[in-house]
Amino acid sequence: MSPEKITYLHDFYFIRYPDSAGPMSWIHRRVRHLACAKLNEEIQASQAAYPTLEPWLLAPFRHTTTVLARVATRRKFTDEQRQALGETFISAIPQIMQACAENPERLYRDVLPEGVVAAL
Repeated sequence: MSPEKITYLHDFYFIRYPDSAGPMSWIHRRVRHLACAKLNEEIQASQAAYPTLEPWLLAPFRHTTTVLARVATRRKFTDEQRQALGETFISAIPQIMQACAENPERLYRDVLPEGVVAAL
């Protein structure tokens, strides 16, 4: 019996001391201003490097869930609201990827579900 192999990704952010509040603002800014063309490049590169990786584990989608979690905490969403927001986003990822593939000139935030955009 051979051991199973799993792939695990974790983001590390190294920042200077004066920018100690920087990681979240950087991630939030990236989510708001990411071009679909850049998202398409990242998807292609990730799928080439990790063909079995689930789409929701790609960096732009992980960044979006990080921002949504922070916003939900700051706005004091209920557990049900948090769960619904997360499920809405995760279930929309295939449509987001398709919309960006069809319209690379658009911004990533423009193809996000309405409820997710309102939370950002």
